[in-house]
Amino acid sequence: MDPRTTFPASTGTVRIPKPETCELCHGLGWVSTDVGKSRMCSCPKGDWEARKAAAIFLRSALIPPWFHGFELDTYPDQKSAALKAVRRWVAEYPKRKRSLLFWGVYGVGKTGLAVGAMRALTIKQPRPCTFLSSTEFLRKLRATFQGGPDADAEIEDARDAHVLLLDDIGAERGTDWATKELEALVDYRHGLGTVKTTIITTNGTLRQLADRMGVRTADRLLEMCAVVEVSGPNLRERGAKGESGQ
Repeated sequence: MDPRTTFPASTGTVRIPKPETCELCHGLGWVSTDVGKSRMCSCPKGDWEARKAAAIFLRSALIPPWFHGFELDTYPDQKSAALKAVRRWVAEYPKRKRSLLFWGVYGVGKTGLAVGAMRALTIKQPRPCTFLSSTEFLRKLRATFQGGPDADAEIEDARDAHVLLLDDIGAERGTDWATKELEALVDYRHGLGTVKTTIITTNGTLRQLADRMGVRTADRLLEMCAVVEVSGPNLRERGAKGESGQ
């Protein structure tokens, strides 16, 4: 999660639509469904309401500052297979697998793509979302042993997030305790795979993920996730060269 891997965010603004009356929502931006629920209308007002709701959810998603504003439209390689796969996943959501797993070597922009995917999905279907580093999650759990906040609250927040971005899974030290805690989280999210969405990043290959997390946990992830390999130049090295004027 080095800020040198960042790519610029777009500077577009959301314009308030003209006060035209839509035959479906009558200017509200929302329409009722036949199951007693509501959804965003496809009209300009509905699009604006969706973006407004998404902005509220994304501001409270605990995304690290250096990833604020990351979007799919600002990813450096707009022709990459990974970006095309993510766009297809968002467009087809939730018809196929509801979760997403990014893998690849360090520095190629996995977390940036994951944040972009979460942003695009939240605009499409505004719901609460949460960014969580796996190492930070374990650090908070360890702190509870020293009189910190209640561990149950930390675990519950991660388990019950509508959309959870779990970053750098497998990066933590491979202790039995760490593996057990992450395995329990993956198991819980796997069980909710038909109603909850988990976006995951990991450094290395899928074989390395199985070695670090165990074959059972790796299999759970493959069952619940569409898998995207992220490759290309090291954006951290590119950023470092830019900073040094090379």
